[in-house]
Amino acid sequence: MENAEGIVDFAPVNDVIKGNVEVTIRPVVPDDAALIAGLFNSLSPESIYNRFLSPMRRASPELLDRATKFDCDVEFALIACIPGPDGCHAIGVGRFKCCGPDRAEAAIVVADAWQRKGLATLILRYLAKAAVQRGIYWFDSTIDPNNKKLLKFAEAVGFKGTTKYCDGLLSMETDVLKLFLKSQEC
Repeated sequence: MENAEGIVDFAPVNDVIKGNVEVTIRPVVPDDAALIAGLFNSLSPESIYNRFLSPMRRASPELLDRATKFDCDVEFALIACIPGPDGCHAIGVGRFKCCGPDRAEAAIVVADAWQRKGLATLILRYLAKAAVQRGIYWFDSTIDPNNKKLLKFAEAVGFKGTTKYCDGLLSMETDVLKLFLKSQEC
């Protein structure tokens, strides 16, 4: 379904990850800066480096602006939240940014305490569906080749496209329609 501007809408969804934990996955909105800052603060230095390929101590106001205020014709981002005693908490974010007519760079980050529970897979599933609805059929990703957890994840979900090394980093491209072929979902 498209809105008046021709952008495909994404209705919030509730889904379940390991541990029978219900998460809400919805589009990122400008008011999510505090949630994303909280997610960033929950990340280990290793997780921050693996996501941004650079060490950082905090989420700068500029980073939070880029994460929450973007051109919806070019970027799409989802946030995964769980309820807490003091409101909603972000435990993961996934996004893609168009870098060609049918391709986008994709990235996901999950709070350390919520890794290995199926959340990244769930976020990627919804990102892939949104990408195909927008005419995006290729995901590009740049990763540190020492990030063994991400390499294992990429293989498990079907990142089997072209890979190449450039400046010590691994660049991967994959056909979005071939993700999750083992489970025939997407």
